[in-house]
Amino acid sequence: MILKIPWSWKIHSPPTGIVTKVLKTLLISTILLAVSSAARSDSTAVKPIELAYDIFIGGFLAGTVDITFRSGIDRYHIISTGRSHGVLDFLIGFRGRNEVAGHFLRGRAKPLEYTAKGLWAGEERSVEIEYGPGAGLRFRARPTAVEDERDPVPTHLLAGTTDPLSAWFQTMLRVTQSARCDGGMAVFDGRRRYDISFEELAVGSVTGPLHTGPARICRVRQTLIAGRSHRTWLPQFARPEWFDIWIATVGEDLPALPVRLHADLGIVDLVTQLVAVGGRKLPPGESLPTPAPAGETNADRDAGR
Repeated sequence: MILKIPWSWKIHSPPTGIVTKVLKTLLISTILLAVSSAARSDSTAVKPIELAYDIFIGGFLAGTVDITFRSGIDRYHIISTGRSHGVLDFLIGFRGRNEVAGHFLRGRAKPLEYTAKGLWAGEERSVEIEYGPGAGLRFRARPTAVEDERDPVPTHLLAGTTDPLSAWFQTMLRVTQSARCDGGMAVFDGRRRYDISFEELAVGSVTGPLHTGPARICRVRQTLIAGRSHRTWLPQFARPEWFDIWIATVGEDLPALPVRLHADLGIVDLVTQLVAVGGRKLPPGESLPTPAPAGETNADRDAGR
């Protein structure tokens, strides 16, 4: 199975730092959901799945994320690529690529190697994490915590943690097997140690390029444990306390997928939409017409405008 998801940012200034966290949240949750069915497949290889997302801040295109996922019975491999667009691209010029290779151990996703590489405002940033047979790990981050103006993560907080992609993958494996998404995991991304928690909300509805209709809503919270940055945030933008993810089935041969993500940044909203499955059909920001609700055609809806 191959999944294409756009992104993973390492940002320090105002809206970009927030966008980074939101995009990473989307990227991981999307991967987990799409990959979950592959992990349970009886075949040694699963048909690849490609997903493309557009990210908007205040209604303007700010970024894109594409994910590629491969999975067999006992192994998984996830690659995400992303970039900034529009005014945000002019300000930060972000390009990023995250990758994890791992295996399934007693029904759980266990990473073997995780890497994150990116370019942010002309600065190259990278993280490499290698996982041992037990709960230990080795990592290298460039720039270092001191150079990056953030608190170092104490060694005793690293044992038993997983990388961001594998953490969300494991969580979504559980989500697809139950009626609720509640749960959480301890994560270390090479710079920060944080906990991710999920909370199932009431079923709602969503309108989007690939799905219009009912959807499960899962609220995601990220709690920082160590690795806090000392860089200054602009006061106009607030760090979102949570992100809401709408999960729905967009095709009979596909698992449930995140079709929309929303975060309140204070003065503007950040919205991410699933815009393509199986590769991008249109340039970023130019999504297909929103499908009409059941029993109504797009022509009928347009005629009623």
